[in-house]
Amino acid sequence: MWAFPERFEGRYVRLEPLALAHLPAFLRHYDPEVYRFLSRAPVAPTEEALRAHLEGLLGEPGRVNWAILLGEEVAGRISVIAPEPEHAKLELGTMLFKPFWGSPANKEAKYLLLRHAFEVLRAERVQFKVDLTQNLHLPHTPHKLSPPPPGGPRPRAWSSRRMTCTTSSGKRTRAAPSLASRQLPLPSIPTQWASR
Repeated sequence: MWAFPERFEGRYVRLEPLALAHLPAFLRHYDPEVYRFLSRAPVAPTEEALRAHLEGLLGEPGRVNWAILLGEEVAGRISVIAPEPEHAKLELGTMLFKPFWGSPANKEAKYLLLRHAFEVLRAERVQFKVDLTQNLHLPHTPHKLSPPPPGGPRPRAWSSRRMTCTTSSGKRTRAAPSLASRQLPLPSIPTQWASR
């Protein structure tokens, strides 16, 4: 059985256990453009529907969920879905509220979980599922964490590990993460995030 910390702390974000206490942020930031990418989207922008959505995530066996906090604001959520320690693989799922697109939240939240998966759990494969026909924002994130061009340097810690991004058409792209934890080049904070 793999263990995941209850909390993660990064340079810009922290991850804390997702709970119904985060429901007000889900209501405040509801945007159909964000939810249309999810396979388990809430049926309506109501408190009842969003509560059922969160309860579904929290009740799914094997799933581990965190709220992504940028400063004191809930920026979205990230989950480990269907971990398979016997096969050394897992899947990550992320949903970021639209006001936080372009912030450091998505990249750093994924990085914190990737670092734990590859360096602590010794996972051999981490998968993301992305609908490239619909979601033009998300598919770039795994590649921002992927290796340099062939022949470029690769830290030993992650060189044999793989990330897989599965598209809606079933096409897979593979990349070994290229950055050790101390080397992650986090983005500079855009002016709009600097005061948060």
